[in-house]
Amino acid sequence: MNLSSLTLACALCTAAPALSAVSPDDQSFVQTAQQDVLGNYALAALARSKAQNPRAKALAAEIASNAAAANDFIRTYAKEHDVALENKPSARAGNQYGNISSDDAKSFDGDFAKAIYIDANMAVDDFKDEAAHGSDPALRDFAKKQLQALEQIAGTAQKLGPQ
Repeated sequence: MNLSSLTLACALCTAAPALSAVSPDDQSFVQTAQQDVLGNYALAALARSKAQNPRAKALAAEIASNAAAANDFIRTYAKEHDVALENKPSARAGNQYGNISSDDAKSFDGDFAKAIYIDANMAVDDFKDEAAHGSDPALRDFAKKQLQALEQIAGTAQKLGPQ
């Protein structure tokens, strides 16, 4: 290989980025989405051990499974696109966890359902926005799938919530 070919090869290697840049809005969505799914996972893990109602336990299992899969996607996406993640749940979920972890058995199921209902509905707005306006097709698809799951979870939680 001569010097000019080597120079051209090096220029091509450095000129083309490995992956496309992530827009600031998409980056913010990935970070927020991870906080939401980790919060849901934490609440679901608590409910899997404390819930008395079999339907609340089933909802907790569904949430945990969905959150784990969503977090796997988010972590992979973030690594591939150099998006920094905090790897911790939202402050809201942390507060909810603290509030319901000391509930007695009688009130836990309703408080868990209420917390999940609130969280799911708050997250729906972020996921709707990303599904409609995200610049990365992979994130738009992820947001659409998660949106369906969040709406289903919110509906189930509303039925389980305190009457």
